[in-house]
Amino acid sequence: MKISVSDWANFEQVMQIAMKFKVGIEVQEFTRPANLANPDVLINHIRERTKNLALLGMHGPFSELVPASRDPLVQQAARTRLQQGYELAKKIGAQHLILHTGFFSKTYDRQTWIQNSYDFWKDFLRDKPEAGLIHLENVYEDEPSALVTLVEQVNQFFEDERLTVCLDVGHVNANSSHGFE
Repeated sequence: MKISVSDWANFEQVMQIAMKFKVGIEVQEFTRPANLANPDVLINHIRERTKNLALLGMHGPFSELVPASRDPLVQQAARTRLQQGYELAKKIGAQHLILHTGFFSKTYDRQTWIQNSYDFWKDFLRDKPEAGLIHLENVYEDEPSALVTLVEQVNQFFEDERLTVCLDVGHVNANSSHGFE
């Protein structure tokens, strides 16, 4: 089993925990737009500090990003930020990248959300052949069936596991009416 701890705004503190318990870390420094604008100092610092960890993951940008948007400008903003996240994950040597789905309840019907998301991820992943590198994380989903369907359809298109699901149990507890049934 691979276990990581998240550094939500406490990179140095969480690094000490990761080293002490010999677990991985999920770097969240690049979720903040300000750090995306000038990432070079952070890249070098993170690479140096995490070089001895068994597992290094990165959480990509997510603020106000909606890949399934019907608005092409909103989709382009999502594509730009997620591409930055992908490139930064490669630069720091992350073994995986966690991205949000951008799902918001009652914004789209299920099929429209799946189709818009499928179109986005199929295009976004076209030049990213690494199977299992990108995990889509649940956030506001009440239940996982649309996310699972999306991931299955994208992987079927690419004939590999280009996408996987990251289950955030905190998000399930906060946003699902089903719990862990």
